[in-house]
Amino acid sequence: MTTTNGHQPPQNGNGIPSPPLHRAEEVADLIGSVRDLIVPFIKAADDAAADRATGSITPDEAGRIRNVLVDFHQNPRELADKMKLSLPNNGQGKDGLLTIIQKVLQYSVNTWDQGFLDKLYASTNA
Repeated sequence: MTTTNGHQPPQNGNGIPSPPLHRAEEVADLIGSVRDLIVPFIKAADDAAADRATGSITPDEAGRIRNVLVDFHQNPRELADKMKLSLPNNGQGKDGLLTIIQKVLQYSVNTWDQGFLDKLYASTNA
């Protein structure tokens, strides 16, 4: 049995060495996957900044006017049905987390957009 720094590797109840942990790699992978969802969300607001300066919203390739600030044509019940947020009895793992984050970003106000008036949530200085 190999000894590292004077310590023997942890063993399970059968005297077999436990497999090495890979938590740091798992976290790095998860953070990278979440970043891959969030960065395009922020970039959409950056890309729309030029349109905000002119006061108009340029139609997309299909001719639809898409406001990156928020997908505002939903009523609350339709939105709740589309998001289907629930607390499952069993863990959903990385894929479940990424699915929820993607849904939340899709239907959330993009607070990075210049049209977001965050001062609506604060009091005046008067």
